[in-house]
Amino acid sequence: MRKKITATLIVSLMSTMPLLINGCSGTSKQHNTAMPPPQNRLETRSSQHLTMQSQTPTYSGLVPLSKAFRSLGLRYEEHQGTAKAGYTDAAYECKAGSLQAKAGGREIRLPEAPVQSGNELMMSEASLEQLLERPVHWNMATGTLESGEVRGGPVEPAPSQAEPKQPHSGRESAEAVPSRPYHATNNTDRSALVDYAKKFMGTPYDFGAGSYEKDGTFDCSSFTQHVFSHFNIDLPRIAREQAGVGSKVSRNQLQPGDLIFFTVPGRFQNDRIPGHVGIYMGNGKFIHTWGEPGVTVNDLDTGYWHGKILSMRDVI
Repeated sequence: MRKKITATLIVSLMSTMPLLINGCSGTSKQHNTAMPPPQNRLETRSSQHLTMQSQTPTYSGLVPLSKAFRSLGLRYEEHQGTAKAGYTDAAYECKAGSLQAKAGGREIRLPEAPVQSGNELMMSEASLEQLLERPVHWNMATGTLESGEVRGGPVEPAPSQAEPKQPHSGRESAEAVPSRPYHATNNTDRSALVDYAKKFMGTPYDFGAGSYEKDGTFDCSSFTQHVFSHFNIDLPRIAREQAGVGSKVSRNQLQPGDLIFFTVPGRFQNDRIPGHVGIYMGNGKFIHTWGEPGVTVNDLDTGYWHGKILSMRDVI
């Protein structure tokens, strides 16, 4: 009887051993699935490290123009490989693959041509310095362009604390400055010039506008250039350059047809460089364009533009 019971227990134990072994084996398999062996963990870490390295930006020596110009507070537009930057007029223009560029309306030659990389136009720091007329450094960590003082172009002196009042007449007493060559007719009818400018009221604004005859649009300086050319007065293309023409006048010496130049804070390293221009109409009004609704009239002695006046010039 005892032998029979022992045999039964042995058979029973043998029948349960596969279950115990399978149970341990299953648990072991789950553990291995959740926790890879040390060798696999090292491989995973190595793979993650390589992925992180590939995502770290590297400096190729080329600067993305859209980020560079916008970090300077400038408006930037790019179309079919041509980039334009500025504020109310396109002070800078360049094209992919071309050494020819424009700075302040003047033709310049870059040391290295811009390169199209995907959807981004890129340029070397050396070419950016030539275009912006100032020393620059691309800060890759912050994605901003660090720049020094602007070289060239008219810079208005800061006003003194006690600027003497100018007489209401006698424009010849106004400060004369060296002027660039231009063709003016001394008998230009100022009222006729203002009336002609008013004919373009509502004409759409276009940043970096081309010829009015071709595109039917203006930016601030192409508008003044177009109006004055009708009276045989040739002005440079950009507001910054137009500010070097003629002679300086004071507010109480203003006459219809005089040009008024404004600062655009942040556009240039020096806020004394003109970035916008309009035409004085008389009675405290001036006509200009800088956005919607296109060519329009604003008050000179109140509102936004009053606090941005840099200088006023007689070019007639």
